[in-house]
Amino acid sequence: MPEIKILPPSLINKIAAGEVIERPSSVVKEIVENALDAGAKKIEIDIEKAGSDLIRVSDDGCGMRPEQLKLAVTQHATSKISETDDLFRIGSFGFRGEALASIAEVSQLVVRSCAEGAEHGAELRVEGGKPLSEPAPCGMRRGTTIEVRNLFFNTPVRRKFLKGALTEFGHISEAVVRLAIPNTDVHFVLRHNGRIVYDLPPSAGMRERISRAFGPEFAAKLIPIEAEGEGVRISGYIGHPDLTRSNYSCQYFFLNRRFIRDKSLQHALVQAYRGMLMVGRYPVAFLEIKMDPSQVDVNVHPTKMEVRFLESNRVYAALLSGIRNEFLRSDMRSRPASGLFGEGGEQNSPQGALDPALAEGVRQDFLEWSGPSPAGRTAPTPDANIYLRPQAAFSAGSKRESAVPEFRPFVLSDTPTPPGGPGREPFGGAFSPGPAGEPGSTPFGAEPSREETALPQDEVPRTPDGKPVVQIHNCFLVFETETGMALVDQHALHERILYEKIRTQFKETGKLDSQQMLVPEPVELSPEEAACALENQKTFRDFGIIAEPFGGNTVLVSGYPPILEKSSPADIFIEVLGILMKRGKENAEPEDLFDEILRRCACRAAVKEGDKLRGDAMRELLRQAQEEINSHHCPHGRPSILLLSVQELEKMFKRT
Repeated sequence: MPEIKILPPSLINKIAAGEVIERPSSVVKEIVENALDAGAKKIEIDIEKAGSDLIRVSDDGCGMRPEQLKLAVTQHATSKISETDDLFRIGSFGFRGEALASIAEVSQLVVRSCAEGAEHGAELRVEGGKPLSEPAPCGMRRGTTIEVRNLFFNTPVRRKFLKGALTEFGHISEAVVRLAIPNTDVHFVLRHNGRIVYDLPPSAGMRERISRAFGPEFAAKLIPIEAEGEGVRISGYIGHPDLTRSNYSCQYFFLNRRFIRDKSLQHALVQAYRGMLMVGRYPVAFLEIKMDPSQVDVNVHPTKMEVRFLESNRVYAALLSGIRNEFLRSDMRSRPASGLFGEGGEQNSPQGALDPALAEGVRQDFLEWSGPSPAGRTAPTPDANIYLRPQAAFSAGSKRESAVPEFRPFVLSDTPTPPGGPGREPFGGAFSPGPAGEPGSTPFGAEPSREETALPQDEVPRTPDGKPVVQIHNCFLVFETETGMALVDQHALHERILYEKIRTQFKETGKLDSQQMLVPEPVELSPEEAACALENQKTFRDFGIIAEPFGGNTVLVSGYPPILEKSSPADIFIEVLGILMKRGKENAEPEDLFDEILRRCACRAAVKEGDKLRGDAMRELLRQAQEEINSHHCPHGRPSILLLSVQELEKMFKRT
């Protein structure tokens, strides 16, 4: 029969070390947090071989007296708390009193410290949790230095589970960044094998610290945020929708300067970006939450990264509303990244401009492009810079014809049959100016006769602000702005406008309008699909799709949303059914399910690439974009409007 017995202290400490000291980055985190609690203003971290050989942390904090050194490496010895009530108003990073003891148990530890006003410091050496001698005098300035050598030397199993040097040092760098960002008044230095990785002097604010850690281009895409709720204040920076990651790795939440992980905060952040990010992309955030320590429990996990809020709904609501309000005040339109237009390279360099051979080649290309015969124009070479060679700018990488069509001023002709077939409104009447027979009643995007389309030069299409606008490649709209120019993706913009309209209708009425079909359309399904369709008849009806059983595994589709009249009702039904089946298996939230279906409906109804737009249609599209606050991105997160300033254009043409 097994007998209950008390474990030896050494084994207890090793078990505790397994919870607190997972890898070298855990050691760095615990020691640096102690330095911050000691009031340090400069912390230097030296790492050798990703921390497996040496971790040294030096600070200029308050230091310790010689008689305290042994207590510092004793289990459950701390200066942070003294009574039970202190656990519910913790304002320090550490409080459990087990970090140094756990580190000492699995390494060869040296602690040197000098208290303020002391004549000299003291040194204590510990190996495997046992002090090798009494504290000895040593010369040093005020502060503490802790050296950890041969981590996990006496627990080879744990050492075996360490990853490669690059991975382990990556975790150490991340741990330092998490501590450095909220503590902007502290100078952090991180070295690896003698090389400086981070040198972060005291900063004026979080943005400057982020710029030094992540780079100025990264920091330039951050949007400041300030939000307050009942008993909670949130400040920091969130990323522009163009600045995303493929996971949650760049979401930093700090509670009273402590880095935390919290699923409800992540959910609030993602919800705030709903409809602005592409699928599989996640927002960037650096947010500091300040609240009364008595309203949060940090004594949930030994690593202290998980916390429990007394009223988590208040924090959730403050974060969600704060971000959305900031979006309403911010310019969310996209701008091209630096270097997008081929910066650098031989042809773009000043030396390239002076190269006679290169200049002659570009000249010949231009002459060929501008020649009288379209048949004589040739496509560019594969390695040509498409932004420098004129004919390449129109043809390279394009699905359309490679030759530039002959220029005919303000005459719209030779238009392909509109989508949906002859005589059918191609865009579901979304922008139809009026009923048939009324002035200007040509369906949106349909091609009038040549007599109707020959416009005088003073009647070129214009934006609502009176600026000339042109459609290129039947896909993009280009027009002048006050500070430069704008490029618009007609499909993405129209998709966003339609999405907001049907979303508003769905929220107000709980359903979409439905249009009865003269001839219902039968759809054959698999047994699993048929069962799902019958179970979700009400859901289909809410989205304007009327589907009824027709015997066996056949369903009869007799109604569909009028906004989707250019699409096949059967295809619409199958698409929505696929979403319902997929989301049902994932146990998706109803709101997420409805949102995905609405996005799909808007995508199907919007104008497409290749659809030629009339001038009044362009104007109406841009007018509605001005009224829609989220017109900067489509519902799937792709940018719909791209801005280029005059300064950026001058830079691309090497004018500055």
